[in-house]
Amino acid sequence: MKITDVECHVLLAPNYDPSFTSSAQDSFLVIIHTDEGLTGLGESDVNP
Repeated sequence: MKITDVECHVLLAPNYDPSFTSSAQDSFLVIIHTDEGLTGLGESDVNP
C-alpha cells in the first residue's frame, strides 16, 4: 500500500455567541488516500 495523495484543510469556526458556548475552536483536517482505495482522516486542534 502506498500513499497517493494528502489533503490538508484548516476548518475555521464561525463567529459564535459566547452566551451559548464557552469557546470556538478551529481544527486542522488531514485526509490521506492510498493506491488501494483506502482513505484515512485525522483531525487536530490548530492552537498550541
